[in-house]
Amino acid sequence: MPVWLGLHAAMFAALGFVAALVIRSRVLALLFPLAVYMIQSVLAQVGSRPELSFVIGAVYPGGLQRFTLGDALAPGLILAVLVALALMILLARSRSLPRLA
Repeated sequence: MPVWLGLHAAMFAALGFVAALVIRSRVLALLFPLAVYMIQSVLAQVGSRPELSFVIGAVYPGGLQRFTLGDALAPGLILAVLVALALMILLARSRSLPRLA
């Protein structure tokens, strides 16, 4: 369980890093990962798929709720893919961004 939570925390730290590079306001950049976390969790739970929620996935990665392994891994994998795509786009555009040039 601690490894699972650590992986989720590392992915949100990477999301915060990308947000800090892209968003000028530091306060908004720090709030962005929290907003993604909460909005995705609310939408997943309202959409009748609580197993895809970050909140449920972080607290019960496959234990108490008895989700399948694919459902338990889905939130973390989706976030990892999104962060990797954001980093690739950021690195590809790094020469044209004044903050990174």
